Parts: sequence; structure tokens; C-alpha cells
Amino acid sequence: GRNLPGFMVGRQMTVTLCFFVAGRILSITNNFDDDDHTEADNIFGWSDGFQTFLGMGFLGAILTTVLA
Repeated sequence: GRNLPGFMVGRQMTVTLCFFVAGRILSITNNFDDDDHTEADNIFGWSDGFQTFLGMGFLGAILTTVLA
């Protein structure tokens, strides 16, 4: 109807907000600079490189893209 452009703009803004919120919630931070840091401190014992990838928020981006 007449309100379709407004609906589409609002939907796009909501999806973008969800994108950032999910990215922030699902990102993982770990301090690799500690002297006593080992890879055993990482989630599931994964490598530091994969832990850094998880911290970038791509997991939230993929989840939001699939669900929204």
C-alpha cells in the first residue's frame, strides 16, 4: 500500500541495528598481551588466530544475515 516505502526503511534500520547488537554480543574479547596467557585460556582451547577471528564480530554478522 501507501506505507510500503516507510515500512522498508524501518525494516532496514531494524536489521542494521540487530546486526550491530548481535555482533557486539557474540564477539569475544581476550587479552593476548598477558604474560601468563596460553592457548588453553582460549574458548575450547582454539588457537589465538581463531580467537581473534571470533572477536571481530563476524559470527554475529553471519547469524543476523541468516536469521533476518
